[in-house]
Amino acid sequence: MQYLQIVLSLNCFSLKSKIVYQSQSESVDFIGVYDQDLPDQELAICNSQLIGKHYITTIYVGDIKFISSQYEYTSDNISISLSCASGFDCSYANIKQYSIASFEFSFTDINIQLQGAAGQLRYRIFDHKKCHKQAVLNYDLRSASAIYNIQLTPNSRCITQPVSASGLFSGLILNQNTMWNSTDLAANPQPNFVQTTTSYSLQCSLLPIADQPGCIIKLQQIQNASTSSLYLFYQTKTQITKNDGTRTFVQTVKTKITEQNTIYADDCFTRVTGVFFDDKIALTFYPGAGVTCTDANYKAAFNFDSIIFTIIVNQNADYSGFTFNEQMSVEKLSSDQQNFDLTCAQLNETTCGSTLPQIKTLNSNATGKLSWGFVKNGALIHKYEIQLELLLATYQKASIVVKPDQICFALDQNMSLSQRVKITLGEFKIQFDVQLENDTICEPIESSWVNKLVTLKEYEKIVQVDTQTVPNIDVLLLGGDITYWQPWVVVGGLTITGIIFGWLVMKRW
Repeated sequence: MQYLQIVLSLNCFSLKSKIVYQSQSESVDFIGVYDQDLPDQELAICNSQLIGKHYITTIYVGDIKFISSQYEYTSDNISISLSCASGFDCSYANIKQYSIASFEFSFTDINIQLQGAAGQLRYRIFDHKKCHKQAVLNYDLRSASAIYNIQLTPNSRCITQPVSASGLFSGLILNQNTMWNSTDLAANPQPNFVQTTTSYSLQCSLLPIADQPGCIIKLQQIQNASTSSLYLFYQTKTQITKNDGTRTFVQTVKTKITEQNTIYADDCFTRVTGVFFDDKIALTFYPGAGVTCTDANYKAAFNFDSIIFTIIVNQNADYSGFTFNEQMSVEKLSSDQQNFDLTCAQLNETTCGSTLPQIKTLNSNATGKLSWGFVKNGALIHKYEIQLELLLATYQKASIVVKPDQICFALDQNMSLSQRVKITLGEFKIQFDVQLENDTICEPIESSWVNKLVTLKEYEKIVQVDTQTVPNIDVLLLGGDITYWQPWVVVGGLTITGIIFGWLVMKRW
């Protein structure tokens, strides 16, 4: 199979690429350099500006088009494996004449590191015809809505029109130049934060994890008329590991909450804890002593429009040369998605889910998501997530269950409707497009999943495992929007499903 592997070395004033052509019988290196030669006052696309996983969408070698299929990156390199695009001849004889590869960036996938409350960031983007455009980003974070304006000015070599765009920031701002430690946080004002009057909150969850060194991520909630300021501090650990001789950037997230008492509307909630995973943060709200919080109180707590995070490097940890690429997103709850059963929030801090409570019943035309994870000795082993897109004509109830060898989707009795169901389980995806009539439908877990998890024979063996010998694994319900269906016997607060998958995760991952 023919493919290219491209390694990008990134710094603030040049973009250099090493292109390795590989096939079954031939291998040759091509060295290409784009020296942007920018003045000192301009910023090029560099490592701190390339935040995210999908900033390179297409790569050309000369006029031959390759599509990025997989990649990995370290703190200073990106290695991308490419496959030949349809309609292009990617043979060795055809590409060996080219010594320079050019890159087509999708700007919407590039998050920019901003310095200060307002200003201008200038950099350049190359298109696949080796024509570079100067991009000017004007931003202002001082208003309630953090705005940006982008203008792409064509170079004189290019026959293209100027491009401009404007909009709102999605809520991620990085600040790696502010060096604080945990003891300084309370005493120092928070620089470069957007001052708004929006109340922020997220889904219920709780996860006990041991304290870990690392950078501190600060979640800021701005004070308004009904809610006092909320500050949560998250600690993460970032590390570099080696994979088959090639350095791979691996991010390990372990969380410990440092609380500050917070008074919410009508003094119902007096304390909140939280945890974040790959792309989300979940908060748990605690009623005050002797206070019973009503459904209306919970709905008020789940009112948010946007959220802002700042990464603050810990002075006591050596992260020189590292780039912290945390990306988190929040989901706004619509008016018909706020009927949460917050049993999880009302449990103690040692475990969350001695039973697996109902989290959400789907309403008409709702989108649902359920996340859960496995914890051993205070550390998150792995997180699973099931996402549903339900096209319901009327109010209905639906359930999902994951078995060792299949995923099942069920409706309540006496229901008949057409469904489109999307499911994401870790990195594995499956989709149903079926007619469901008064029944449960199951889809086998594909063989490729089984190979990544454990062999089918071992699956059968695990089913026979004595529950007394199963390692101590807590099933953590991270919150979501569906009814969790338990068809099996509950053993010590865990379904057999949880035990099996937890054991697999711990054994293989």
